[in-house]
Amino acid sequence: AISSYIQWLRKLRRRCEMSVKKSLQDLGGNTLAAAIAGCCQPAIFNPMDCLRIRWQVSRGSETHFLSFTQQLLRSEGLWRALWRPGLPVNMCAVAISQGLRMGLYPTARDTLQLLSPSKNSKSGASMLGAGLAAGSVAYFVGAPFWLVKTRLQAAQQFIAEGRKTPAVAFAEIYPERFGASYWQGCSPLIARGALLTAGQMLGYDGTKTIARQCG
Repeated sequence: AISSYIQWLRKLRRRCEMSVKKSLQDLGGNTLAAAIAGCCQPAIFNPMDCLRIRWQVSRGSETHFLSFTQQLLRSEGLWRALWRPGLPVNMCAVAISQGLRMGLYPTARDTLQLLSPSKNSKSGASMLGAGLAAGSVAYFVGAPFWLVKTRLQAAQQFIAEGRKTPAVAFAEIYPERFGASYWQGCSPLIARGALLTAGQMLGYDGTKTIARQCG
């Protein structure tokens, strides 16, 4: 019985090592593909993200979302009000976070699978754990870009309402020294990214695995 168990462990180890090796080989390509897709997304949808931030920090008289949006478009125009603020930084933030979380997930999942007794399928625990780990790392690395992006978009609203001059508003966007200040408030972002990635990967990868098993 002991020898059979040892042989099973050796086979499991070889199988998992092959999966991890393949995941590592695909790591660069997966990360690059996801980063390119992530870069394109805010290029299209930055107006919605900027509108959200400006609406959240607004202290203006407009209390209805549609009226607030119409006021921005009338006074500043689509490009200056919603599309331009924080666009390059937002593209970098999404590219980094999405690229890393999608790229790291398969390797993390196959590595965690080493601890699973399953022989023929990926376990839900490994998918969930890999999603949490990949999402945490990805959003931790991208946190400085998310911080600057949000401050740039909020500054546009502060200036529009006269709460700050352009010089003051933009001077407060970038911390004076590169360090912990760039990760200010990153804990909720990392938790959100980890949970989002875990749920997404468990749902997608789990559904795909079950579908393959069912033929």
